[in-house]
Amino acid sequence: MKKNLDKKGRIHFSDLEIKNLEDKYRNFVFKSSLISVFIIILLFILSPDFFDRLQYEDGYVENLTVVFLVIAIIGIGKFFIKATKNNVDKNWKYLFIMLQILGFLSVALYASLQELEFGQRALGYEMSDTSKEVTKGNGMNLHHRENMELFLAFGAVMFCTYTVVIPYLFRKPLIDSLISNKLMQLESWILKIPRSLVPAFLAGTILALLQALSSFITEELEEFNEYSEVCFAYAFALLGSYLWDSSYQDRFN
Repeated sequence: MKKNLDKKGRIHFSDLEIKNLEDKYRNFVFKSSLISVFIIILLFILSPDFFDRLQYEDGYVENLTVVFLVIAIIGIGKFFIKATKNNVDKNWKYLFIMLQILGFLSVALYASLQELEFGQRALGYEMSDTSKEVTKGNGMNLHHRENMELFLAFGAVMFCTYTVVIPYLFRKPLIDSLISNKLMQLESWILKIPRSLVPAFLAGTILALLQALSSFITEELEEFNEYSEVCFAYAFALLGSYLWDSSYQDRFN
């Protein structure tokens, strides 16, 4: 299969990679993600009390998560706006790619609002008794609602597949050997994030898996939840920065 190109020989708009940005981000993202996971796990082993204090409500980890998500919203939002204004034939394939970019933007926006409890504590308002009955606590967060664990677990699996597996699976050399001819037709319909950013999403995935093992090994692993969220937020911030840079290079053709 030939490289994913459009009719004019340019990289297809479903592929977000730009060579000079890949060279710029690759080593930094890999090293920073590896160091982050190493430090977090080491901190959990050597100083569990300090590890726990950092993730308190409105603590350092949660605030850093919000900062990363704001960066992501700005970068992805700028890219999305410019892409929608681009003079290109907006066929169904293009619109579907735009929908996937909007999905990333929506996840970042919702996650930031969730970290802020949708302004509940800042504005000082209380939930109604009816709302409290369907939550595990008094918060507005989705994960506070009853019977959401299975839904969130499924969403996490899909998201990790999208950000860790697909960027390699639907590009050479794997696409030629692992994807059937019928599935290859879907390749240009699927948004492929830059491979240089995959280590950051993988870092969040690793910590999320450790947290998921809490039910089988020890409840102490549950404390990795906030750290996996900040790693995912960091990955989103990198994606926002990458797309911000690419928006100045007329990325969408």
